[in-house]
Amino acid sequence: MRKTLLTVCAVLALAAGAAAVETVSRTQHKSSFESKTETRRLELEVTGAHRSVRVSVKFRLTGGELYVKVRDPRGKVRQDIVLSRASKYEVSTGDMDAVPGLWTLEVSLREATGNYEAALEAQQP
Repeated sequence: MRKTLLTVCAVLALAAGAAAVETVSRTQHKSSFESKTETRRLELEVTGAHRSVRVSVKFRLTGGELYVKVRDPRGKVRQDIVLSRASKYEVSTGDMDAVPGLWTLEVSLREATGNYEAALEAQQP
């Protein structure tokens, strides 16, 4: 009886722990470039089940210009970055309210040389 009770308690504890695991939806892109002009767009569908959205970007620019824009589904710009001189840059927005719909992260290069890493993620409990 005692062994059965301990087994049941262990199973319940594991089930409770599994229920507490967060699910993360993520889209990301890495690129190195030399004197390149292009625009890349990352998209992430956020649902009502998501609790928050987070954006993180890392750049190293040695020439040219680099632009980053993050828009929520309503078209509101949540992040707007312009780099036009040689520099290193890293930013994370922290958790933003998860407005349901299509979020976009757009990276534009203008005769740019360097590299970047960008990610857009949504978390749900």
